[in-house]
Amino acid sequence: MLTPLPMLALNWDDSIIDAYMKHYGAINPWIPSWQKIPMAKAVPSNLFIEDRLLSRTEFYNDWLKPIGQAEFATGMKLAQERGRLAQFAVHYDPRLADALHEPLSVILNALAPRLRRALDCNRVTTRPLASIKGSPLLETMIDPAFLVNAECKLIDANRAARGLLETRHPFRTGAHDALIGVEPNINTQLHGIVGRACSRMIGSSGTSEFVISRTDRRLAIQALPIAPNLNSLVFRGAAAFYSPTTLALVVVRELTSEAGDIGAVLQSRFRLTASEIRVALALSGGGTMVEIADRLGLQYGTARTHLKAAFAKTKTHNQRELLTLIVELGKWHANG
Repeated sequence: MLTPLPMLALNWDDSIIDAYMKHYGAINPWIPSWQKIPMAKAVPSNLFIEDRLLSRTEFYNDWLKPIGQAEFATGMKLAQERGRLAQFAVHYDPRLADALHEPLSVILNALAPRLRRALDCNRVTTRPLASIKGSPLLETMIDPAFLVNAECKLIDANRAARGLLETRHPFRTGAHDALIGVEPNINTQLHGIVGRACSRMIGSSGTSEFVISRTDRRLAIQALPIAPNLNSLVFRGAAAFYSPTTLALVVVRELTSEAGDIGAVLQSRFRLTASEIRVALALSGGGTMVEIADRLGLQYGTARTHLKAAFAKTKTHNQRELLTLIVELGKWHANG
């Protein structure tokens, strides 16, 4: 049985949210359907529940319908772990579904990696971090997670991460307990995101992730800045923001398996090369072309060249059109 996480909403009255949390959340007919939805992929609310069936429920008639102009939604599942569910949805008037669902899908699919990263950050930073090593923090994480310093020296790892090391992909351990990428470009990108994470100031922004794409799978590698003792930040003032003792939590997540199938379709239907496919699929991670090139370990000019080639072969004219095509290919694959 799935237990939804606490609900946060924008432009919804507090009394509506209170009613949902006290009663209607438990009878939400959409909740069971979320188990069938692919992770981090935007879908319409009527994908698994027909509108005519939804309209017969207490949830719809006593809670959703009275709100007005919110009976339809475009949403995605961000996490489903240990019986808990995290989802994100935009509700709107069902009469606008044809006009709004497609552009919202493009936006949500592009935001998915960042939303998941924000969720991971929140899960980490809301736990006591006075002592990280040996604490249950890492073991409570489902995804493989490595705690390293700025030089990528491995300090701790959870069970999933230790299992990943045994496969020797994408990382292995080297001399002096160093966490090393099994390929030179992976190692370079790993040191890059760890260095940026460990040098981050509190409140600053920036991308500290990259994607490893293979024909059969895609892995997102993210680095989150972690202060070993958050209490010290209070007593040492602004200088603590530059403390070399900041560590990085490197998290490895497997992206939706259908990405490899989409890549195969891009290759067979449009004759894209492997490099062009990597750049095209990286658009879903969001960011500027400079950030995308950095995540992929490419020079900006090289990434732009691959992107322009993808535009020409797919007969698209900009990133939005190419990303829309990729979303459509995903739907085509899902529908068999």
